[in-house]
Amino acid sequence: MKVLVKLGAAMALAAMAYGQGLTGSISGTISDPSGSPLPGAELTITNIQTSQARQTTTDASGDFVFTQLLPGTFKLAVSAKGFKRYEQNDIILTATERVVLKRIDLQLGDLTQTVEVQAETARLQTQSAERSGLISLDQT
Repeated sequence: MKVLVKLGAAMALAAMAYGQGLTGSISGTISDPSGSPLPGAELTITNIQTSQARQTTTDASGDFVFTQLLPGTFKLAVSAKGFKRYEQNDIILTATERVVLKRIDLQLGDLTQTVEVQAETARLQTQSAERSGLISLDQT
């Protein structure tokens, strides 16, 4: 009987750990200088620590989302024909976090020109009540 209780407890803990997840997402909206959505813009998100990169394009509403991202610090690059390339550095993502970037307004210009954003104001997570954080061994 004790074996069954221990086995049941182990299975319950494994299910809880599986449900927690480690990945998060980064999303936002791309628009032109007038604030109109910019469909078809090409985006690349790069994990600065691992150099792993993923690409996507904006939908008809100018929205994008990168899901299943492991925690880390990211760089976002956006390009669209007839607009200057946009780069945003130091986007920090923690486990299970949903980062929603402020609207990105691309500037008219040539793709060889780049608008680079080094720092952002503090983010406020408004998409859900979920919140997570990482605890180091020193903190336990």
